[in-house]
Amino acid sequence: MTYCRAGEPNPFNFRSDRFCQINGQWFFVTREKTQEGPYPSRDQASAGAERYIARMQGRN
Repeated sequence: MTYCRAGEPNPFNFRSDRFCQINGQWFFVTREKTQEGPYPSRDQASAGAERYIARMQGRN
């Protein structure tokens, strides 16, 4: 059985890590291809990503 997210007809859509470190600072990349950050740690970048998702879904 093949699973894919709603709106993604291609079941072979490979995902990569959305977090990256540049010059010691952490960023995350959105589906809209924007780079958000910097954050001092990966944990803080992850929390920032959660806040970003909530904001985009109107859950402020």
